Amino acid sequence: YFRLNTHSHNTLVLNNDNQRADARAKIIEFDSNQVSAVVDLTEAYAFYANSVQRKIKLTRDSGVIISDKVEGNITLKSVQWQMLTDTEVILKGNKATLLRDGKKMVATLVKPSHAVFEVISAEQAEPEMPNKGYKLLCSRITKFDDLKCEIVVQFDSHDQ
Repeated sequence: YFRLNTHSHNTLVLNNDNQRADARAKIIEFDSNQVSAVVDLTEAYAFYANSVQRKIKLTRDSGVIISDKVEGNITLKSVQWQMLTDTEVILKGNKATLLRDGKKMVATLVKPSHAVFEVISAEQAEPEMPNKGYKLLCSRITKFDDLKCEIVVQFDSHDQ
């Protein structure tokens, strides 16, 4: 079922496969001055990566920056950053504008420089839950330098 696997969550998908269900993620860094935290997700992706870390940082203007660093092993072929949304999404290269109820949020794919967003429907056929109106905002990376990949997405309530 879609809603019971990694593909339906706001996370990374490596090699189009699920995370290890028995994995544990640990907070390895917390900075109250920078308002940020780093979570070690390596156990969840042990089949494809030697290290996976996600940093979440709040910005001064109420924005959020999500930085994912992946150091793959020789089996790594793709890294997909994704988030599930039921908003209207307008794409323009490395920017996605999310609209709902008169409010706007802009997601900017800062790294890698060649990456762009795409939208994939999350709607499902029976017997699954239909997820009507839901979609995945995502970016799939298949080119790496030395099996390393860094994906940085910045969310702002206004276009910069």
